Amino acid sequence: MMDNMKRIVLAAVVTLIYALTINLNAFLLPVYGTEILGLSDSQIGLLVGAPGVLALVFLLPAAALSNYFGRKPMLILTAISNLIAATFFLTAKSFAGLAAAQLVMGIANATMWPALAAHYSSLVGPERQAEIQATNCVAQGLGLVIGPIISGFVIKAAGYPAAIGTWMGAAGIQLLLTAMVRDVPGTREGMLLQTAFVEPLRKLKPILGQRPLIVAGAAQLTSAAIISAIGGAFFIRFAQEAGFAAALVSVMISTREVSSTASRMVYAYLARIIPNSVLLSLSPLIAGGALLLGFLWPHPVVLFAVVILVGLALGVVAPASNTLAIEMAAPEDMTETIAAVTIMFQVGTILFPPFIGSVVDHTSLATGVRFGAGLILAAGLFLLAWSLKDAQSLSTASHREAKVS
Repeated sequence: MMDNMKRIVLAAVVTLIYALTINLNAFLLPVYGTEILGLSDSQIGLLVGAPGVLALVFLLPAAALSNYFGRKPMLILTAISNLIAATFFLTAKSFAGLAAAQLVMGIANATMWPALAAHYSSLVGPERQAEIQATNCVAQGLGLVIGPIISGFVIKAAGYPAAIGTWMGAAGIQLLLTAMVRDVPGTREGMLLQTAFVEPLRKLKPILGQRPLIVAGAAQLTSAAIISAIGGAFFIRFAQEAGFAAALVSVMISTREVSSTASRMVYAYLARIIPNSVLLSLSPLIAGGALLLGFLWPHPVVLFAVVILVGLALGVVAPASNTLAIEMAAPEDMTETIAAVTIMFQVGTILFPPFIGSVVDHTSLATGVRFGAGLILAAGLFLLAWSLKDAQSLSTASHREAKVS
Protein backbone atom coordinates (compact mmCIF):
# COMPACT_ATOMS: atom_id res chain seq x y z
CA MET A 1 0.00 0.00 0.00
CA MET A 2 2.79 2.42 0.96
CA ASP A 3 4.71 1.53 -2.23
CA ASN A 4 1.64 2.30 -4.32
CA MET A 5 1.20 5.63 -2.53
CA LYS A 6 4.81 6.53 -3.42
CA ARG A 7 4.06 5.80 -7.07
CA ILE A 8 0.98 8.05 -6.95
CA VAL A 9 2.96 10.86 -5.30
CA LEU A 10 5.78 10.56 -7.87
CA ALA A 11 3.28 10.66 -10.74
CA ALA A 12 1.62 13.71 -9.18
CA VAL A 13 4.93 15.57 -8.84
CA VAL A 14 5.85 14.84 -12.47
CA THR A 15 2.39 16.07 -13.49
CA LEU A 16 2.73 19.24 -11.42
CA ILE A 17 6.13 20.13 -12.89
CA TYR A 18 5.01 19.61 -16.47
CA ALA A 19 1.85 21.66 -15.91
CA LEU A 20 3.99 24.41 -14.37
CA THR A 21 6.08 24.60 -17.56
CA ILE A 22 2.94 24.71 -19.72
CA ASN A 23 1.77 27.88 -18.00
CA LEU A 24 5.28 29.34 -17.92
CA ASN A 25 5.15 29.00 -21.70
CA ALA A 26 1.56 30.25 -21.93
CA PHE A 27 2.32 33.44 -19.99
CA LEU A 28 5.66 34.11 -21.69
CA LEU A 29 4.44 33.71 -25.26
CA PRO A 30 2.07 36.69 -25.76
CA VAL A 31 4.14 39.24 -23.84
CA TYR A 32 7.53 38.07 -25.16
CA GLY A 33 6.23 37.78 -28.71
CA THR A 34 4.68 41.26 -28.80
CA GLU A 35 7.02 43.28 -26.56
CA ILE A 36 10.39 41.74 -27.50
CA LEU A 37 9.93 40.36 -31.01
CA GLY A 38 7.22 42.77 -32.16
CA LEU A 39 4.82 40.10 -33.45
CA SER A 40 1.21 40.80 -34.46
CA ASP A 41 -1.90 39.37 -32.81
CA SER A 42 -2.42 37.05 -35.78
CA GLN A 43 1.12 35.70 -35.36
CA ILE A 44 0.56 35.22 -31.62
CA GLY A 45 -2.62 33.31 -32.43
CA LEU A 46 -0.73 31.05 -34.83
CA LEU A 47 1.99 30.41 -32.23
CA VAL A 48 -0.56 29.59 -29.52
CA GLY A 49 -2.18 27.09 -31.91
CA ALA A 50 1.10 25.60 -33.16
CA PRO A 51 1.50 22.93 -30.42
CA GLY A 52 -1.94 21.62 -31.27
CA VAL A 53 -0.84 20.84 -34.84
CA LEU A 54 1.75 18.22 -33.87
CA ALA A 55 -0.33 17.09 -30.90
CA LEU A 56 -3.20 16.42 -33.30
CA VAL A 57 -0.93 14.39 -35.59
CA PHE A 58 0.82 12.40 -32.86
CA LEU A 59 -1.77 12.08 -30.08
CA LEU A 60 -3.49 8.90 -31.29
CA PRO A 61 -0.25 7.18 -32.45
CA ALA A 62 1.38 8.11 -29.12
CA ALA A 63 -1.52 6.48 -27.28
CA ALA A 64 -1.04 3.25 -29.24
CA LEU A 65 2.74 3.39 -28.76
CA SER A 66 2.26 3.75 -25.00
CA ASN A 67 0.32 0.48 -25.13
CA TYR A 68 3.12 -1.12 -27.12
CA PHE A 69 6.14 0.12 -25.15
CA GLY A 70 4.53 1.04 -21.83
CA ARG A 71 3.75 4.46 -20.34
CA LYS A 72 7.23 5.40 -19.11
CA PRO A 73 8.96 5.79 -22.53
CA MET A 74 6.22 8.20 -23.62
CA LEU A 75 6.58 10.21 -20.40
CA ILE A 76 10.37 10.37 -20.87
CA LEU A 77 9.87 11.57 -24.45
CA THR A 78 7.59 14.28 -23.05
CA ALA A 79 10.28 15.55 -20.69
CA ILE A 80 12.95 15.55 -23.42
CA SER A 81 10.64 17.41 -25.81
CA ASN A 82 9.82 19.94 -23.08
CA LEU A 83 13.53 20.61 -22.51
CA ILE A 84 14.16 21.03 -26.25
CA ALA A 85 11.19 23.41 -26.58
CA ALA A 86 12.52 25.61 -23.77
CA THR A 87 15.95 25.70 -25.44
CA PHE A 88 14.42 26.73 -28.78
CA PHE A 89 12.37 29.43 -27.03
CA LEU A 90 15.48 30.85 -25.33
CA THR A 91 17.38 31.13 -28.62
CA ALA A 92 14.44 32.37 -30.73
CA LYS A 93 15.00 35.68 -32.52
CA SER A 94 11.94 35.66 -34.77
CA PHE A 95 8.51 34.17 -35.41
CA ALA A 96 10.15 31.07 -36.93
CA GLY A 97 12.19 30.40 -33.78
CA LEU A 98 9.16 30.58 -31.52
CA ALA A 99 7.20 28.42 -33.97
CA ALA A 100 9.86 25.69 -33.70
CA ALA A 101 9.62 25.80 -29.89
CA GLN A 102 5.83 25.61 -29.98
CA LEU A 103 5.79 22.69 -32.43
CA VAL A 104 8.14 20.67 -30.21
CA MET A 105 5.85 21.51 -27.29
CA GLY A 106 3.08 19.87 -29.30
CA ILE A 107 5.03 16.59 -29.33
CA ALA A 108 5.39 16.86 -25.55
CA ASN A 109 1.63 17.31 -25.12
CA ALA A 110 0.82 14.41 -27.45
CA THR A 111 3.05 11.96 -25.60
CA MET A 112 2.11 13.14 -22.09
CA TRP A 113 -1.62 13.21 -21.47
CA PRO A 114 -3.05 9.85 -22.65
CA ALA A 115 -0.07 7.92 -21.26
CA LEU A 116 -0.27 9.82 -17.98
CA ALA A 117 -4.02 9.24 -17.54
CA ALA A 118 -3.55 5.53 -18.28
CA HIS A 119 -0.60 5.37 -15.85
CA TYR A 120 -2.74 6.86 -13.07
CA SER A 121 -5.54 4.44 -13.95
CA SER A 122 -3.19 1.48 -13.48
CA LEU A 123 -2.41 2.54 -9.90
CA VAL A 124 -5.91 1.84 -8.49
CA GLY A 125 -8.87 -0.46 -8.99
CA PRO A 126 -11.94 0.33 -11.10
CA GLU A 127 -13.92 1.59 -8.10
CA ARG A 128 -11.43 4.47 -7.55
CA GLN A 129 -11.04 5.76 -11.11
CA ALA A 130 -12.86 9.06 -10.46
CA GLU A 131 -10.67 9.73 -7.40
CA ILE A 132 -7.36 8.94 -9.14
CA GLN A 133 -8.24 11.07 -12.18
CA ALA A 134 -9.13 13.88 -9.77
CA THR A 135 -5.67 13.44 -8.20
CA ASN A 136 -4.11 13.68 -11.65
CA CYS A 137 -6.02 16.87 -12.42
CA VAL A 138 -5.38 18.47 -9.01
CA ALA A 139 -1.64 17.98 -9.60
CA GLN A 140 -2.05 19.60 -13.01
CA GLY A 141 -3.96 22.45 -11.41
CA LEU A 142 -1.29 23.15 -8.80
CA GLY A 143 1.34 23.33 -11.53
CA LEU A 144 -0.84 25.62 -13.61
CA VAL A 145 -1.29 27.89 -10.58
CA ILE A 146 2.42 28.18 -9.88
CA GLY A 147 3.52 28.65 -13.51
CA PRO A 148 2.10 32.16 -14.19
CA ILE A 149 3.15 33.43 -10.74
CA ILE A 150 6.74 32.32 -11.31
CA SER A 151 6.73 33.67 -14.85
CA GLY A 152 5.30 37.08 -13.96
CA PHE A 153 7.58 37.71 -11.00
CA VAL A 154 10.77 36.32 -12.57
CA ILE A 155 10.18 38.53 -15.63
CA LYS A 156 9.78 41.55 -13.34
CA ALA A 157 12.83 40.70 -11.20
CA ALA A 158 15.32 39.33 -13.75
CA GLY A 159 13.87 39.58 -17.25
CA TYR A 160 12.69 37.18 -19.93
CA PRO A 161 15.86 35.04 -20.24
CA ALA A 162 15.66 34.16 -16.52
CA ALA A 163 12.02 33.12 -16.88
CA ILE A 164 12.87 30.90 -19.85
CA GLY A 165 15.81 29.48 -17.88
CA THR A 166 13.38 28.60 -15.08
CA TRP A 167 11.33 26.67 -17.64
CA MET A 168 14.46 24.79 -18.77
CA GLY A 169 15.39 23.92 -15.19
CA ALA A 170 11.91 22.60 -14.43
CA ALA A 171 11.98 20.47 -17.59
CA GLY A 172 15.32 18.99 -16.49
CA ILE A 173 13.87 18.06 -13.08
CA GLN A 174 10.85 16.54 -14.83
CA LEU A 175 13.18 14.32 -16.87
CA LEU A 176 15.06 13.12 -13.77
CA LEU A 177 11.87 12.29 -11.86
CA THR A 178 10.26 10.56 -14.85
CA ALA A 179 13.26 8.23 -15.02
CA MET A 180 12.26 7.05 -11.52
CA VAL A 181 8.69 6.08 -12.53
CA ARG A 182 7.95 2.36 -12.25
CA ASP A 183 6.25 1.39 -15.48
CA VAL A 184 3.39 -0.93 -16.34
CA PRO A 185 4.58 -3.20 -19.21
CA GLY A 186 3.09 -2.73 -22.65
CA THR A 187 -0.15 -4.61 -23.22
CA ARG A 188 0.20 -5.35 -26.95
CA GLU A 189 3.51 -7.07 -27.35
CA GLY A 190 2.37 -8.75 -30.56
CA MET A 191 1.26 -5.54 -32.28
CA LEU A 192 3.26 -4.54 -35.33
CA LEU A 193 4.88 -1.19 -34.59
CA GLN A 194 3.80 0.33 -37.91
CA THR A 195 0.13 -0.21 -37.01
CA ALA A 196 0.45 2.44 -34.29
CA PHE A 197 -0.41 5.06 -36.92
CA VAL A 198 -3.25 3.05 -38.48
CA GLU A 199 -5.11 1.20 -35.71
CA PRO A 200 -6.11 4.30 -33.67
CA LEU A 201 -7.54 6.03 -36.75
CA ARG A 202 -9.63 2.94 -37.54
CA LYS A 203 -11.13 3.09 -34.03
CA LEU A 204 -11.67 6.84 -33.93
CA LYS A 205 -15.04 6.86 -35.73
CA PRO A 206 -16.83 4.26 -33.53
CA ILE A 207 -15.36 5.83 -30.39
CA LEU A 208 -16.60 9.33 -31.23
CA GLY A 209 -19.91 7.90 -32.47
CA GLN A 210 -21.02 7.64 -28.83
CA ARG A 211 -22.96 10.73 -27.79
CA PRO A 212 -21.49 11.11 -24.28
CA LEU A 213 -18.01 11.06 -25.80
CA ILE A 214 -19.09 13.68 -28.36
CA VAL A 215 -20.12 15.92 -25.44
CA ALA A 216 -16.77 15.24 -23.75
CA GLY A 217 -14.91 16.09 -26.95
CA ALA A 218 -16.91 19.30 -27.41
CA ALA A 219 -16.16 20.32 -23.81
CA GLN A 220 -12.46 19.69 -24.45
CA LEU A 221 -12.64 21.85 -27.60
CA THR A 222 -14.33 24.77 -25.86
CA SER A 223 -11.99 24.55 -22.86
CA ALA A 224 -9.05 24.75 -25.29
CA ALA A 225 -10.60 27.84 -26.87
CA ILE A 226 -10.78 29.45 -23.43
CA ILE A 227 -7.40 28.36 -22.07
CA SER A 228 -5.40 29.07 -25.23
CA ALA A 229 -7.22 32.12 -26.61
CA ILE A 230 -9.95 34.19 -24.96
CA GLY A 231 -9.04 33.16 -21.41
CA GLY A 232 -5.31 32.84 -22.15
CA ALA A 233 -3.17 34.78 -24.62
CA PHE A 234 -5.84 37.30 -25.61
CA PHE A 235 -7.11 37.69 -22.03
CA ILE A 236 -3.54 38.62 -21.06
CA ARG A 237 -3.37 41.11 -23.95
CA PHE A 238 -6.82 42.52 -23.07
CA ALA A 239 -5.92 42.98 -19.39
CA GLN A 240 -2.60 44.65 -20.22
CA GLU A 241 -4.31 46.96 -22.72
CA ALA A 242 -6.82 47.83 -20.00
CA GLY A 243 -3.88 49.07 -17.90
CA PHE A 244 -3.07 46.12 -15.61
CA ALA A 245 0.61 45.31 -14.92
CA ALA A 246 2.10 41.98 -16.01
CA ALA A 247 2.53 40.83 -12.39
CA LEU A 248 -1.14 41.51 -11.62
CA VAL A 249 -2.27 39.71 -14.78
CA SER A 250 -0.14 36.71 -13.79
CA VAL A 251 -1.95 36.67 -10.42
CA MET A 252 -5.28 36.69 -12.28
CA ILE A 253 -4.25 33.67 -14.36
CA SER A 254 -3.02 31.89 -11.24
CA THR A 255 -6.28 32.72 -9.44
CA ARG A 256 -8.12 30.99 -12.28
CA GLU A 257 -5.93 27.92 -11.77
CA VAL A 258 -6.48 27.95 -7.98
CA SER A 259 -10.21 27.98 -8.63
CA SER A 260 -9.83 25.24 -11.24
CA THR A 261 -7.84 23.11 -8.80
CA ALA A 262 -10.54 23.53 -6.15
CA SER A 263 -13.09 22.39 -8.72
CA ARG A 264 -11.00 19.31 -9.50
CA MET A 265 -10.76 18.50 -5.80
CA VAL A 266 -14.55 18.29 -5.43
CA TYR A 267 -15.11 16.60 -8.82
CA ALA A 268 -15.42 13.09 -7.34
CA TYR A 269 -18.26 14.33 -5.11
CA LEU A 270 -19.97 16.22 -7.95
CA ALA A 271 -19.79 13.14 -10.20
CA ARG A 272 -21.92 11.20 -7.70
CA ILE A 273 -24.84 13.63 -8.01
CA ILE A 274 -24.51 15.12 -11.52
CA PRO A 275 -23.94 13.06 -14.70
CA ASN A 276 -20.54 13.65 -16.28
CA SER A 277 -22.11 14.77 -19.57
CA VAL A 278 -24.12 17.48 -17.76
CA LEU A 279 -21.05 18.65 -15.84
CA LEU A 280 -19.14 18.90 -19.12
CA SER A 281 -21.97 20.88 -20.74
CA LEU A 282 -22.16 23.39 -17.89
CA SER A 283 -18.46 24.22 -18.28
CA PRO A 284 -18.59 26.30 -21.51
CA LEU A 285 -21.91 27.84 -20.47
CA ILE A 286 -20.54 29.23 -17.20
CA ALA A 287 -17.07 30.10 -18.51
CA GLY A 288 -18.31 31.76 -21.70
CA GLY A 289 -20.88 33.84 -19.83
CA ALA A 290 -18.36 34.94 -17.20
CA LEU A 291 -15.75 35.95 -19.79
CA LEU A 292 -18.32 37.92 -21.78
CA LEU A 293 -19.20 39.85 -18.61
CA GLY A 294 -15.53 40.58 -17.91
CA PHE A 295 -14.81 41.77 -21.44
CA LEU A 296 -17.83 44.09 -21.31
CA TRP A 297 -16.91 45.46 -17.86
CA PRO A 298 -13.12 45.19 -17.28
CA HIS A 299 -13.06 46.35 -13.66
CA PRO A 300 -10.39 44.66 -11.45
CA VAL A 301 -12.97 43.18 -9.05
CA VAL A 302 -15.07 41.93 -11.95
CA LEU A 303 -12.08 40.34 -13.70
CA PHE A 304 -11.03 38.51 -10.53
CA ALA A 305 -14.59 37.23 -10.10
CA VAL A 306 -14.56 36.18 -13.76
CA VAL A 307 -11.34 34.17 -13.49
CA ILE A 308 -12.68 32.41 -10.39
CA LEU A 309 -15.86 31.40 -12.22
CA VAL A 310 -13.92 30.34 -15.32
CA GLY A 311 -11.60 28.22 -13.19
CA LEU A 312 -14.49 26.50 -11.42
CA ALA A 313 -16.10 25.73 -14.78
CA LEU A 314 -12.94 24.45 -16.47
CA GLY A 315 -11.73 22.38 -13.53
CA VAL A 316 -14.17 19.53 -14.09
CA VAL A 317 -13.47 19.10 -17.82
CA ALA A 318 -10.32 16.96 -17.63
CA PRO A 319 -11.38 14.57 -14.82
CA ALA A 320 -14.95 14.25 -16.13
CA SER A 321 -13.89 13.55 -19.72
CA ASN A 322 -11.14 11.13 -18.62
CA THR A 323 -13.54 9.27 -16.31
CA LEU A 324 -16.23 9.14 -18.99
CA ALA A 325 -13.73 7.77 -21.52
CA ILE A 326 -12.43 5.14 -19.09
CA GLU A 327 -15.96 4.02 -18.14
CA MET A 328 -17.05 3.66 -21.77
CA ALA A 329 -13.88 2.03 -23.14
CA ALA A 330 -12.93 -1.63 -23.34
CA PRO A 331 -9.76 -2.21 -21.28
CA GLU A 332 -7.61 -2.75 -24.37
CA ASP A 333 -8.91 0.50 -25.94
CA MET A 334 -8.69 2.74 -22.87
CA THR A 335 -5.70 4.84 -23.93
CA GLU A 336 -7.03 5.35 -27.46
CA THR A 337 -10.45 6.39 -26.09
CA ILE A 338 -8.85 8.94 -23.76
CA ALA A 339 -6.78 10.20 -26.71
CA ALA A 340 -9.84 10.40 -28.98
CA VAL A 341 -11.52 12.74 -26.48
CA THR A 342 -8.34 14.67 -25.65
CA ILE A 343 -7.59 15.23 -29.33
CA MET A 344 -10.49 17.68 -29.45
CA PHE A 345 -8.55 19.91 -27.07
CA GLN A 346 -5.77 20.01 -29.66
CA VAL A 347 -8.31 20.86 -32.37
CA GLY A 348 -9.44 23.79 -30.24
CA THR A 349 -5.88 25.04 -29.73
CA ILE A 350 -5.25 24.86 -33.48
CA LEU A 351 -8.44 26.56 -34.66
CA PHE A 352 -9.41 29.12 -32.05
CA PRO A 353 -6.27 31.25 -31.37
CA PRO A 354 -5.58 32.04 -35.07
CA PHE A 355 -9.31 32.62 -35.62
CA ILE A 356 -9.60 35.07 -32.71
CA GLY A 357 -6.29 36.68 -33.72
CA SER A 358 -7.68 37.29 -37.20
CA VAL A 359 -10.92 38.76 -35.80
CA VAL A 360 -8.85 41.04 -33.54
CA ASP A 361 -6.67 42.23 -36.43
CA HIS A 362 -9.74 43.03 -38.55
CA THR A 363 -11.79 44.66 -35.75
CA SER A 364 -10.33 45.35 -32.31
CA LEU A 365 -9.05 43.40 -29.34
CA ALA A 366 -12.23 44.04 -27.33
CA THR A 367 -14.51 43.03 -30.20
CA GLY A 368 -12.54 39.84 -30.88
CA VAL A 369 -12.60 38.54 -27.31
CA ARG A 370 -16.27 39.43 -26.82
CA PHE A 371 -17.17 37.60 -30.01
CA GLY A 372 -15.20 34.53 -28.86
CA ALA A 373 -16.86 34.52 -25.44
CA GLY A 374 -20.28 34.72 -27.10
CA LEU A 375 -19.48 31.68 -29.25
CA ILE A 376 -18.46 29.65 -26.19
CA LEU A 377 -21.63 30.68 -24.35
CA ALA A 378 -23.80 29.59 -27.30
CA ALA A 379 -21.98 26.24 -27.52
CA GLY A 380 -22.60 25.66 -23.81
CA LEU A 381 -26.33 26.30 -24.18
CA PHE A 382 -26.55 23.78 -27.02
CA LEU A 383 -24.55 21.09 -25.20
CA LEU A 384 -26.56 21.50 -22.00
CA ALA A 385 -29.87 21.12 -23.84
CA TRP A 386 -28.52 18.01 -25.59
CA SER A 387 -27.16 16.44 -22.38
CA LEU A 388 -30.32 17.11 -20.38
CA LYS A 389 -32.41 15.52 -23.13
CA ASP A 390 -30.15 12.43 -23.04
CA ALA A 391 -30.29 12.28 -19.24
CA GLN A 392 -34.10 12.50 -19.33
CA SER A 393 -34.31 9.72 -21.94
CA LEU A 394 -32.02 7.50 -19.84
CA SER A 395 -34.09 8.16 -16.72
CA THR A 396 -37.32 7.30 -18.57
CA ALA A 397 -35.82 4.07 -19.94
CA SER A 398 -34.59 3.04 -16.46
CA HIS A 399 -38.03 3.74 -15.00
CA ARG A 400 -39.69 1.55 -17.64
CA GLU A 401 -37.23 -1.29 -17.00
CA ALA A 402 -37.92 -1.08 -13.27
CA LYS A 403 -41.69 -1.32 -13.86
CA VAL A 404 -41.26 -4.35 -16.15
CA SER A 405 -39.07 -6.19 -13.65
